[in-house]
This record gives sequence, structure tokens and C-alpha cells, in this order.
Amino acid sequence: MFVVLPVVWIALLKPMAFIVILGLLLRFLAALLFFVALAIFANIFTRKIFIGVFFSAIAWVYYLILYALLAYWSITKEPLDIYFLLDTIHDAYRFALAAIDFRLSISILLFVIVYSSAFAFCFKELLRFTRALLDENVPKRSTAIPSVLFCIVLLSFAHAHILNELQLFHTQRNSFIEIAHAIIPDNGIYKPANGESIFIVQLESQNALALNGDAEVDGRSYNGDFMPQEKIISKNGFFFPYFWSNSIQTNRAQESMFCGIVNNLGRGLSVTPDAIKTQCLPAILRDAGYNTVALRADDLEITNFRDFFTTVGFTEMHQKDIMHENETGGIGYDDCLFYERSIEFLKNKYPDPSKNLFVYLEVSNNHYPFTERGYDVPRKFQNPKNFVERYLNSSLEQDYCFEKFYGAFKEYSKGKMHLLVLSDNSWPVGIGGSSLNAYGAHAEQFLIPMTYIPPDSRKKEFSIGREILRRFSQSDLLPSVIELLGGGNHQNSFIPFLRGKTGKYEDCQVLTQPYGGGKIALAKGNEYFVYSLDSGELVNYDTKHDFLLRNPVVIGNISYESFMREYFCKRYQ
Repeated sequence: MFVVLPVVWIALLKPMAFIVILGLLLRFLAALLFFVALAIFANIFTRKIFIGVFFSAIAWVYYLILYALLAYWSITKEPLDIYFLLDTIHDAYRFALAAIDFRLSISILLFVIVYSSAFAFCFKELLRFTRALLDENVPKRSTAIPSVLFCIVLLSFAHAHILNELQLFHTQRNSFIEIAHAIIPDNGIYKPANGESIFIVQLESQNALALNGDAEVDGRSYNGDFMPQEKIISKNGFFFPYFWSNSIQTNRAQESMFCGIVNNLGRGLSVTPDAIKTQCLPAILRDAGYNTVALRADDLEITNFRDFFTTVGFTEMHQKDIMHENETGGIGYDDCLFYERSIEFLKNKYPDPSKNLFVYLEVSNNHYPFTERGYDVPRKFQNPKNFVERYLNSSLEQDYCFEKFYGAFKEYSKGKMHLLVLSDNSWPVGIGGSSLNAYGAHAEQFLIPMTYIPPDSRKKEFSIGREILRRFSQSDLLPSVIELLGGGNHQNSFIPFLRGKTGKYEDCQVLTQPYGGGKIALAKGNEYFVYSLDSGELVNYDTKHDFLLRNPVVIGNISYESFMREYFCKRYQ
């Protein structure tokens, strides 16, 4: 009676709580049966010592992985996206090494020791308990049942969550196989004409909301200017404080910048570059007689960048070969040093940069986990207490090195090159609730700043020194560069806006989050739609009155086909 009445009360008054409790009880009972069967099975085979050791080792590794998942969940407050892990396995070890400091290393070591001791005790208790059940000659102990219950709870705690991981992966896999097809445009219409040289600098992980001082995280506002040098430099041209990155990773962003590709929710096309069935910006310029040079401050083998850069049209690729001894290592090379070595290389090989030269320079030091490099630069936070403060300090260091680059660039280019500066992607700092880029499709996942500075001979065409508040995107870069190079005005070039005109422009951008179930965001003027592939839910935000996206309006659940037909950008339909 004392047990039944509380259960009935919970079921009637708190039905959701009852369902949760019932689910936990069923999982516990399933785990109980599982471990009894496991122990009986192990008991039979552990009489042969080698089989016993092998079986125990497999079980030890299995539960170590599960407890590592628990640690990941407790730190990130998010499930581990297996699809994300498989898609970024090449980078995972570098980021892990960079994130692990001495204190964390000691913590991990202690965890493994304690876990191993507890596992050894539990496995031994389970074996002893099942032997007592199977063999009446084995003496029973009064402590056996409490010990076994303790072990079942200990070992089944993580096991209860693994189904969520597998379900997420299964849902994503099925959704992406059926509907997630990258939109690859026909770029055969683009023909540059004037031979002017162009230089693109790709900065790393610039969150436009955070760097412009708009961030609000955990009830605190982070006001201020966290890219002061770029803003000063941009007065020589145009500054776009809010510019859309079309996805959340470097290789995916470059698909959009180089090729105009959007809506890729499958694997990044750098891994399978043969799937890019169109000409991309470097190839278009190469075929027009340009030298196309990629300078990358990181490993060219990661996510198959060497093959990707070759496929999209770069004739030269350089990384550590232009660096001096002991200047490489970690996540990206030192920004200041790589800028210096890159300009040295260009001066030696291309002393006259005024014609037929396309340079793409990519830095990556300002990357997760956003550790400071120790430059002599004023910091907003002398003792950063959280992730957003570490991020902002790191970004100020990136900005410091960019100023050094611009001084060297001016000397090298002598005012004869177009310069575009933009980030590969943003990195969330928690405005939308997460500080990991593999979760969610909040605007802070995609908003980056951009700077354009025309060569001296072209500045009279524009009213320079202005901020452009209209939000363009990386997929607009290809037609815009072609127009700058005399190839005419094409759909979604933003260059007419710099001249006070409009041109052929559809104010609609496709932004993709391939992980965490998969999401497609559409930025259409002041409306921001987010469609979830796993659930079919569509929500809308009014960015004019709700810039930080605090008040979603749920439109409902619709099919992918309906979403594409009724909401998607017309130029892609």
C-alpha cells in the first residue's frame, strides 16, 4: 500500500514525471537482466584464462567509452553527435591535445584509475555472485546483493543514454540520404575581363555578434569593440559588420566562397572533391591566365584540403614550406609569423602583384579552445573567467596580427590589388545557448564580419569609408568578385550596393547546420527561418525587433518538400 499509493498519485497528478520514472525503472530492469546474463556468460568462459582476460578487456573498453560519453555530456550539455565525430575525425585529436592542459591531464588520469579500480571490483563481484547462483557449493555472502546492486547501478548509468546517441545518428543518416543534396550552381557564365589582382584573407572563427559588442550570455552583456584594427583598416574601403557564413566549418564555408555551393548537409565536399561538378573561382581565374596561390597556416592533409584546393583550381599551395624551423605546430601556425612569411614568399616569387594574381591566405590560430598566444595587446579580460571572455581575448590577438598583415600588404601591393577579408565561419559563444559549433542554427552560428578595400585606381567608383548594414553572404562572393574583375553584373553580386544601386539581388541566404539532427536556416530580409530535418519543425524569428533571436514563433511541422516549395530561396528552386 505504501508503495502503490505514491505511484498512483504521481501517475494521476504528474503524468510526464511518471513516464520518465517508469522509463528509468524499465531501463534499470533491462540493465539488471543484461548484467546477470553478462556475468553468467563471463563466468562460463573465464575459466579459460585467456578468454576471460579478453572478455574482461572488451567490457572494460566498452564501459570506459560510455563514461567518456557521460563526461562529454556533463561538460557540453549536449549529446555527442556521432555523425559530427565521423565527419571531423581528422581534426579531433589536434583539438583534444590543444584543449588538454596539465590539470585536465591529471583529472583524466585519476578518472581512469578510479574507473578501472571500480570496474575490476564490480566485474569480480558479478562473477562471484553468478558463480554462487550457478553452483550451490560456492558459499553465499551477506554483502553480495548490495555489492551487485551497486555495480549494476554504476555500470548501467551510462548505458541508459547510448540509445539516444544511436537514435540521433540513425535519424540523421536516413534524413540526409533521402533529402540532403548540395545545390551546385552552373558557374560557366562567369568570365573575368580586366586582369586585376585580388587578395582574399580568411580569418578564423569571427562571431560578428560577439565582436561587434552585441553578445548577451548568462544574463551579462559583453559590450565593446573586439576587432578595433579591422574596423580602422576598413575605412579604406567598406566594412560589413554582419555578413552570413553559409555553414559552420572551414571546408564547407569554402565550398560557398569558391563555388557558390549551398545546402550541403552531407559530408564536406573537400572529402569528395570529384562531386564538385562546376567551375569554382580559382579555376575560373586560372583559365583566364591568373596565377592562383593558396597559403594555408595549417596542415593541407586535414579534411583532404590538398586535393580540394587542386580541384577548385589553385595552381600553387603552400603551408609549412614557407615557414622557418620551429615555427609550425599546434592548431594553426602563429598568425603574425604566417603573415610575415607569406608576404616574404610573395615578394620573392611575384614581385609585381598588379596583374593576374589571385592569392587566398588562410590563418587558423584563433580556433577552439581559444587559448591566448601572449602578444603584447590590450586585453579586455585580464583573468578570463568563462568561455566568452577567452574567446574575446583570443579574437583581439587575431585582430592585432591582422593589423601587422595590412601594413605589409600595403607595402607589397602598392595599392594595386583588391582586398577582401572575411572569416571562414563564426563560433558560438553562448548567445543561443551553446558554445559548440555542432549544435543549433542560431544566427550567431553564421554571422561574421567582412571587409572590402578596392585598389587605389578604383576607389573613385565608390563612396568608401562606409559601413554596409545589409547582410550578404559567402555564396555572393563569386559573382561579386567576377563583377569587380570586369565580368559584368550577375545574380546576387553585392557590388552594385557599394555604388548606391541594387542590381539583380534576392535577399535570401541558405545557411546549413549539418549536425545535431540537421537544420537549414533561411535569412530572408528581416525574417529568419529555421527548419529541423529530424523533426520537420519550422520556426521563424523577426530579426528587426528580436536581433538575438529570443522569441521564436513556431509555424508547425511540414515536410522537406513543402519547406523547399513554400519558403526556399527562389533562385535555387
